[in-house]
Amino acid sequence: MNGWAGNLLRVNLSDGSIDKEKLDKEILHDTIGGMGTATRYLFDELKGKIEPLSEENKVIIFAGPFAGTPIASSGRFCMVTTSPLTNYFLQSHCGGHFGPEMKYSELDGIIIEGRADDPVYLLIEDDHYELKTADKLWGRGVKATTSTLERDNDPESKILAIGPAGERQIPISNVKSDVYRSLGRGGTGAVFGSKNLKAIVARGNGKIDVSDPEYVKDHILRAKESTYTNAKGFVDFGTTNTGGVVHHAGGLPTRNFSRGKFETIDNISGTNYVKSIWKGRRACFGCPIGCSHFSAVGGIRTEGPEYETIFALGSNILNDDPETLVEINEMCNDLGIDTMSLGVTLSWLMEASERGIIKGEYSWGCGKEILALIRNIVGLEGIGKDLSKGVKKASEIHGGTDYAIHVKGMELPGYDPRICQGMALAYATSNRGACHLRAPIYVKELFQKTMVPETMEGKVGPTVHTEDLMSLIDCLIVCRFASRTLMDESFGGMSEMLRAVTGASLSPDVLEGSMKRIWTMQRLYNIKQGMSHEEDTLPERFFSEELSGHRIDRELFNANMQEYYRLRDCDEKGVPTKASLRSLGII
Repeated sequence: MNGWAGNLLRVNLSDGSIDKEKLDKEILHDTIGGMGTATRYLFDELKGKIEPLSEENKVIIFAGPFAGTPIASSGRFCMVTTSPLTNYFLQSHCGGHFGPEMKYSELDGIIIEGRADDPVYLLIEDDHYELKTADKLWGRGVKATTSTLERDNDPESKILAIGPAGERQIPISNVKSDVYRSLGRGGTGAVFGSKNLKAIVARGNGKIDVSDPEYVKDHILRAKESTYTNAKGFVDFGTTNTGGVVHHAGGLPTRNFSRGKFETIDNISGTNYVKSIWKGRRACFGCPIGCSHFSAVGGIRTEGPEYETIFALGSNILNDDPETLVEINEMCNDLGIDTMSLGVTLSWLMEASERGIIKGEYSWGCGKEILALIRNIVGLEGIGKDLSKGVKKASEIHGGTDYAIHVKGMELPGYDPRICQGMALAYATSNRGACHLRAPIYVKELFQKTMVPETMEGKVGPTVHTEDLMSLIDCLIVCRFASRTLMDESFGGMSEMLRAVTGASLSPDVLEGSMKRIWTMQRLYNIKQGMSHEEDTLPERFFSEELSGHRIDRELFNANMQEYYRLRDCDEKGVPTKASLRSLGII
């Protein structure tokens, strides 16, 4: 089989059993790989309402057919589970090198079930699989855990690990790969922790063949030629100069999304970092771009920060100190905390404190105070215990829900939807809660400038199309930076690449239909978990408060949501129709 390895590993932590299973070729053609195949297994195997931190929830990790091949920037993989932050469907994606290493072990995916009695890690070495004790690793940070596992196993192993935040099942914790890459959102680390799973170690010596080597060779040459023209901004600065672009557009989340400009954004941007603390670039597997940068500040040696950290723990909490931001980012990396959820939760705390809603004084922009709060969150001490639950639950406990910036419990990313209004629909409709990656309309609005940003008019159809196209990208899986700049980012372009890698001739229409099926499965999963169409909305601030003269028109938003449901073959409450389920082959 070309592209796909054709196998998955099923691990039951409760009884210690490990079984290698063949993947049905028909399922692979229907779901492609990555997020799609993982979604199918979650949908098929988790019936009834699932408590995210229970033994019944599953960790489902899949790479795509491009992983481990020479296709540019294809080293990503996906984890699907039930989110402890939102209680709903969760997909989280990660770069680095773990995905290809799993494929070289002749595995497309791993399904982890049950709960171990004591801390363990999963060791994968080609066709050798073993659960090993992690007693001595429990309580350690990500860096120490990773270095110990590299020392105790093959030093070329690729490792997923959680830090103390995941061990304590904190809903804003994450899983780290290669120390600095993240399965970042929705509490992936807490799901690992709930299963007493400290890490997964993978080392493979196999190879992944492709169907059309000449096509792939030509693709590599084209990608290399395009890197320093189409992707030069990512090469030079990664995502760190995004803040300046969004600031000038007036949509940079500042002071808990109450403002759209941060006048000192340049202090914490790449143009400043490159002159002071950056020491070199780093790349994920097979990536000619190398968007990540290695930083050195005092005794800290780390990667990042990237834009979403710069906004969440920079502009949104009024912190413009570059060295403090690096220190905060490094602490979050080692403890295993999602910086986006953390930053938006802290900005709520600061506004709630300022408004007298919450006891205690929590000052805007105080870096040392933030470091202390992070320790309290991971230690579940004082107000940190409530903050660890994310902004939705923290605001429900203490009050100030009008200032809690989230959708379905997922804190918002760094693009204010009043300024790039295509993101209003993208945030409201994303099946995992507020997300800038499921339908990144902001790229067309702010960067490519092919859409007028300050209106929702005419954006429902493009949102649906973009969601489906990005779903395909997340099944193959390709980094968004590369698909956007080095490839033909269309159903036709991806169909041809899929043929070259796997030999499967799946037309653009067939692929688009598959992505609609996957979206519908995710939607049905959320409805099964108790989600209502009333949650397909935005924080009140975006409807009632203007930003640079713009706000979200509630009547137009509601009309657009009805049009969205219609295009998705749902009823007026966002429930997929029986006719749709039959046409998609779900029933």
